[in-house]
Amino acid sequence: NDSLRAPIFYDSNDTNYYLDPAGTSHLNTIQVNDYIYHKGDTNTYIYFQSDSIKLRTGGDDRLHITDTVTTATNSVKITSGVGGKLHLRSTDTAIVDGDYIGNLYFEGVDSGGVADNLGAAIHAIATDTWNNTQAPAELIFKTRNTTGGTTTALTLNKDQSATFAGAISSSIFYDSADTNYYVDPASTSTGLKTAGEAEVKSLRLGNNFTLNQGSSTYAQLGSWIDVNNIG
Repeated sequence: NDSLRAPIFYDSNDTNYYLDPAGTSHLNTIQVNDYIYHKGDTNTYIYFQSDSIKLRTGGDDRLHITDTVTTATNSVKITSGVGGKLHLRSTDTAIVDGDYIGNLYFEGVDSGGVADNLGAAIHAIATDTWNNTQAPAELIFKTRNTTGGTTTALTLNKDQSATFAGAISSSIFYDSADTNYYVDPASTSTGLKTAGEAEVKSLRLGNNFTLNQGSSTYAQLGSWIDVNNIG
């Protein structure tokens, strides 16, 4: 068989395009039927199929891109000069109240449907019609309940308030504006400290009970006292 050899092959119509097998080549279009392999490593390659690209290492798919979904089978690490960022951006140009603008799903092995393997989810939902200067939304955190399916556990509202569906547990609750004021229910010393008034329907006090204003003490009791329906 005859062969043609040269260190470099130029396009006769435009020498800006050339093939340099041992160096860098400039080509306009390359059509690949199936695979592009890493030299000397047959387990690492890019695999082209109809409307599908797979990146494989060690012979297993690590990244699979189709025209509908991208699937990564390894952990994904995002880094940048100012810290890693993950953007979930809706391409909908007419976002209105109730539209989902981003979703994160936490799933186990697919057993036949999302309803079977979904453990938790985070949804970003528009709360008004979006425009160029206003993009209000809320975050909804859902967890799987014992009867199947997911239910809302926490909602972060557009006014920066939070709505919890269940109990909130903490060893102590501080005022975010001034941590000198707090509630510590299990404390054997000061369990509640507020700057303003406290209004309760029924109050039972035990051990020492002190009423004071500034440094003046008005009453101190050493036994139980029940106070009800004080007007």
